[in-house]
Amino acid sequence: MYGDTNSEFNFSIDWLERFKARDEFKSYRRFGESGSVVMENIKDVLPQIRAKLENFG
Repeated sequence: MYGDTNSEFNFSIDWLERFKARDEFKSYRRFGESGSVVMENIKDVLPQIRAKLENFG
């Protein structure tokens, strides 16, 4: 799954596809929908998000 970083695991593409189908893994696009974001809404909410993130830092 991660190239040569961990050579202990060797999975074929067919095995991986069957595993994903059996366990109902889905693929979602994480990026590429930036046009659907309303920037004005982000500017209003950004201070609240930053305040919440300070609790984790």
